[in-house]
Amino acid sequence: MANLRWDELRFLVAIDDAGTLLGAARTLKVSHSTVARHLERAERVVGSRIFHRRGNVLVASERAELLLKEARRISQEIQSLTQFAGSAKTELEGTVRIAAPLTIASHILAPHLKAMERAFPSIRLAFRTELTSHAMLRGEADIAIRISRPVAEGLIIQRLVPCEFGLYGTPRLARIQRMALEKGHPMPGPYLTFTDDYALVPETNWLRSLFPGREPVFKANASLALMAAAQAGLGVVALGGYIGRTASRLQLIDTPIAPPNESIYLVTHRDQRDIKRIRVVVQFLADLIKRNPQWFHRNDRGASQ
Repeated sequence: MANLRWDELRFLVAIDDAGTLLGAARTLKVSHSTVARHLERAERVVGSRIFHRRGNVLVASERAELLLKEARRISQEIQSLTQFAGSAKTELEGTVRIAAPLTIASHILAPHLKAMERAFPSIRLAFRTELTSHAMLRGEADIAIRISRPVAEGLIIQRLVPCEFGLYGTPRLARIQRMALEKGHPMPGPYLTFTDDYALVPETNWLRSLFPGREPVFKANASLALMAAAQAGLGVVALGGYIGRTASRLQLIDTPIAPPNESIYLVTHRDQRDIKRIRVVVQFLADLIKRNPQWFHRNDRGASQ
């Protein structure tokens, strides 16, 4: 550890978080070759491989686990010092960075920010989408809205409201699924789902149980792309109520297996809880979502009958 520079440790943590050199390069805003060069130097210093390839993902070797744990500890200490220095300015002004899924940022939060701007005109909000908990701990966001509960130390996590999922499709495909169920047959689909890097999310597992042995006709790593494909009639899709309930040309489809339910969480840094501009934005977001739990319900007006 003594011969490894902080720069190398920072790159190793980024690779471990992203699972690929390209993902780490995007996180750190450097080139792929720069990440590869730092990894190569770190492995020379350590004298062994730090990551092994498992499919398309880089996984830390057993010997590297202790190294990465120490790297994260140092990273958090540096971040705490940075946050402490920044917290000296506690007036209600400055920028607050919010990490949220693109669909929630665009469909739920952004349309209601005018009230925030009127109340606190000196606070500027900046959205980032799809940020990991480790990235948040490194200080890349001040607040996060998450659908699944993050697992990381140093965070304050509030559960706000339930988030319901449902199966959606065009009226024609909804009718086909209903007729199959009425005849005692499995639902025929076709169905759309997330790419393999989201293979463990609850809605992906639910779709597999609805369509056993069937392959999806389309995959994407973004809910908006899946929704657009479903609206075009390509297949049925699992969507959260916050996007499915307002989607045009889509109906909620009754299913023989109950859909998954998640929760909406608001996440902040423990070290930043006394910064006033962050506190007021946290309160605004929590109040906005808690006052409107129906935004995250399944759409009940278009269920196939």
